[in-house]
Amino acid sequence: MGPRPIPFALPITLLGLLYAGLGARLVYLQGIRGPELAARAERMCRGVEEMAPPRGRILDRTGRVLAVSVPVSELEVAPREVRIAGEKDPRRVASLLAPVLGGPEEEVRGRIAGDRLYRRVARDLPQSKREAVERVLALHRISGFRFVEACVRAYPQGEILGHVLGHVDREGIGRSGVEQRFDAPLRGEGGRRSFGRILPSPPGASRGIARVEETEPEPGSDLLLTVDAAVGAFAAEELARAAKAFSPECAVAIVLDPRDGAVLALESYPRFDPNRSEEYAPPYAEMMNRAVAWTYSPGSAFKPFVYAAGIEEGIFDPEERFACGSSGQAAFGPRIVRDHEPMGTLSGRDVLAHSSNIGMARIGLRLGIERTERWVRRFGFGKATGIELPGERDGVVHPRARWTENYSLVSVSFGYELTTTPIRLAASFCALANGGHLVAPTLLARSRDRARARRVVSERTHSIVLDALGEVVRTGTGKKIRSERVAIAGKSGTTVKDAATRSGPGRRYTSTFVGFAPAEEPAALVLFLIDEPKGGKYYASDVAAPHAGRLLERTLAYLERIPPSVALAAGGTMDVRLLPAPAGISPEGGAR
Repeated sequence: MGPRPIPFALPITLLGLLYAGLGARLVYLQGIRGPELAARAERMCRGVEEMAPPRGRILDRTGRVLAVSVPVSELEVAPREVRIAGEKDPRRVASLLAPVLGGPEEEVRGRIAGDRLYRRVARDLPQSKREAVERVLALHRISGFRFVEACVRAYPQGEILGHVLGHVDREGIGRSGVEQRFDAPLRGEGGRRSFGRILPSPPGASRGIARVEETEPEPGSDLLLTVDAAVGAFAAEELARAAKAFSPECAVAIVLDPRDGAVLALESYPRFDPNRSEEYAPPYAEMMNRAVAWTYSPGSAFKPFVYAAGIEEGIFDPEERFACGSSGQAAFGPRIVRDHEPMGTLSGRDVLAHSSNIGMARIGLRLGIERTERWVRRFGFGKATGIELPGERDGVVHPRARWTENYSLVSVSFGYELTTTPIRLAASFCALANGGHLVAPTLLARSRDRARARRVVSERTHSIVLDALGEVVRTGTGKKIRSERVAIAGKSGTTVKDAATRSGPGRRYTSTFVGFAPAEEPAALVLFLIDEPKGGKYYASDVAAPHAGRLLERTLAYLERIPPSVALAAGGTMDVRLLPAPAGISPEGGAR
């Protein structure tokens, strides 16, 4: 019996099922997965490159460049397109490029391998190194590489004002200082380049890259600051002197224009060079801007505020006599308050001039908890200044309900049981220098507006306090910085950091001096702080005051408020190595 014939309908049925399956697959791929697959194909055949715009410059008040974006080149490769004299030999290409780029041959070979559209081989190439790479590529007919223009951030003045400026990361984003605070306007708007991969038409042809579209980046805006690089250099030199003499844990130097709060210099130790930001390691102590992010008890440097409050409230007269004790100590309830030396009976003015804790405690007790706490806050303590820098702290002023008379009130009267930042202390001190107006410190040259100031004490009170602060330098604890050519007023403060836990030579101190000059018409106010000075000296009159006085006189000479010879006699120099202002920029940022 022969084989049975295949029914005619069976091939037709199988063929129909095949076409039905293909149709279903086509519907699935085009209809259901179509958008996903199209997007995948687009990613495979297209590359998008973000183009960072040139970051805006940061300038000091005279137009000196403090931060600028410097053009550099980045070398990129299309790994599948790498050829040398028409041949694919990545090992030989790597051996030729490695000596020029300065890296191991294996590392370079790894970078030029793979199947990515583009890959970075080297970044931040200066013009000289770019030209060397170009010579190698041309000499050996190496293809598949391209140069991309880029920028790196440079800080021509180095460490000067480094904590103010801050730094940017490898992606060009501000990470500290004004670079972070004003990152958006400095950064501008980025651009985009879109590249399409051209598929080969003749067999064996290599694929190329075609530029599809390009959106140019929009450069960032320049930022004009109130700071002056020359004054910053003076402050930095004084910090270096203090570091050498006392090996402190940290130190701060601030220079303000007390009339409107403009910051002329703000320096901190340990020092920070934004050009080397990638070299610093945790806990990044060098990066901390202690002028705004570090708090401490100001000690006797706080006494002028309580003194001013007492005058304004009319609770004592500057000529009134206060018993400060022939033994140098006095009891306030169960508590003993000590002076740095026996003082006997002092006038109200001399209580401040000679920094008597006992005399200030008597003034504070007359003022009372409610009024003292109110005046402490009225002078701005317990609240950040709002300076245009990230990381500013408020400081601590305890709620009134937590105050006690013999401890809190007495302690606050001479600068304990509260904390402040150096910038807040300096800014509040401006009210004692400028006629009684509390000003907000600012770094922006275009925001210097006295309308932001508010009166906190009367002109009469200001005059009385000014006389007492002048007496501090004439005959009191600041007499070591007395000048024959300019009237300086100010106050020293020596804080015992751990009075409750240590005694004798093991104690730690913070030394502060805040002063301004010329006393009657001040053009500059200086705060100089040295934390935990070593070597035996710790009184602010010996440690911080000489640096503050020298910085103040050098600043006034630079501002042409006193002859340069005064600053030179104080041990300074007017010779600072700074890059000049670029053409077209005048002081305060106007065009020449």
